[in-house]
Amino acid sequence: MTTLILTAAASFAFGLLLGDRRAVKQCNDILDANMRDLFAAIGEERNALPSDADTQDDARPTVH
Repeated sequence: MTTLILTAAASFAFGLLLGDRRAVKQCNDILDANMRDLFAAIGEERNALPSDADTQDDARPTVH
């Protein structure tokens, strides 16, 4: 009976670790895809913003 309980506990622990490993792999894949999208959006945003050289001609005086 003890052997059966230990075998069941070991099987449960082994299955749990395999499931966690699979879940972590899927989570990392999702995070990698989201990071790629984020970096692409940041790159597009930087290209859309005017540079400092473009705004110096149209500089407005600061009102104090």
